[in-house]
Amino acid sequence: MTHDACEILQNGFHRTRLQAAISIFVLLFFQALIFGPVWWMCHIESAGASVNWDELRSILIVSAAGEVLGIVCVIRVFALDSWGETSG
Repeated sequence: MTHDACEILQNGFHRTRLQAAISIFVLLFFQALIFGPVWWMCHIESAGASVNWDELRSILIVSAAGEVLGIVCVIRVFALDSWGETSG
């Protein structure tokens, strides 16, 4: 079993480094789901083929929602602890 797998089993997902890695992975994964198909459609279109952009709409909507989730996770991991405190 790898060191990372052992760390997950022992400590769960509470380690900051692990949370940071997961949040950045989620963000970059959904960015790739947005940019990859758009790049491919532009590439095909520039080659002279006709492209139906409507087929891409559902992928872009789901990917945008996932990217927002990734951004929220990154903010949660890297935000200062004092931001979550209420004055009172």
